Amino acid sequence: MRILVTGANGLVGRAIVSKTYVGHEIIPVYHNKYDLLQWAHVSALFRDTRPDAVVHLAAKVGGVKANMAAPATFFMENCVMNTHVLEACLTYKVKKLVCFLSTCIFPDGLGVPLEPKLLHAGPPHDSNYGYAYAKRMLAVQCRAYNEQYGTNFVSVIPSNIYGPHDNFHPENSHVVPALILKFWEAHLAGKDVTLWGNGKPFREFIYSHDVANLCMKVLLEYARKDPIILSTGREHTIAELAATIATSIGFKGQIHYDTSKPSGQYRKNSDNKPLLEQWPDYQFTDLTGGIGQTVSWFQRVYPYVRGIAL
Repeated sequence: MRILVTGANGLVGRAIVSKTYVGHEIIPVYHNKYDLLQWAHVSALFRDTRPDAVVHLAAKVGGVKANMAAPATFFMENCVMNTHVLEACLTYKVKKLVCFLSTCIFPDGLGVPLEPKLLHAGPPHDSNYGYAYAKRMLAVQCRAYNEQYGTNFVSVIPSNIYGPHDNFHPENSHVVPALILKFWEAHLAGKDVTLWGNGKPFREFIYSHDVANLCMKVLLEYARKDPIILSTGREHTIAELAATIATSIGFKGQIHYDTSKPSGQYRKNSDNKPLLEQWPDYQFTDLTGGIGQTVSWFQRVYPYVRGIAL
């Protein structure tokens, strides 16, 4: 099977491309060659590669500041990319498409656990509503194409992904790469680290290579078309995450918590029962092992990492 992977230069894309799948050919797509905002480029891509299946990872992403400054841009570009990819999959008779959503697009203030059926239960947080609504529309598009054309399009919703090749931008990165950079630079400078909040909120984290493995399982083994959450089901406090990163780096300073700053939502756990019912024996990478592999990679390549100006 010929499997086209958009966004192949991203966190999950790199994890997929780095693996060998017996009997399958991975075709990575990079934005510097094909512009998914241009239908002519997308049509040429599918015409040139003739994929049997597609993993759609490409998206316009950014931090809170960027999302709040340009909500229309985030909405428009993601909607256009998604529409082009789905229409190309239909036009070129792709057998299966796996699209990526995110737990950050769920309604703000929703109770837990998060479930796919609650995706449209209320508005998303104002800080990323343009991106969030565009991603929600991707799930709607998949359903609409499946119902009207009989396609096999499915959405996956991963929890907080981390791993090698993440974005380590000081302002626009997610919590794991942000803390790795913070602890590493404090380690180099021999300084302490101060973190916002009290460290008590819980979060779920999933290693990028687990997401890659599960994505391929969804592509090759998942017969349903309902969205499915990709999550370990294991919660860790921010304080536990920070301590794990500090130990992995060899950080010897003190960790302080500034409780005058917000701690964030206390829990955002998701429902991974459908995942475990489908693959009950899947062995997730534990947090210590995943952070260890990520830190080891980071130390080898620093400062040549995405998001850090050189």
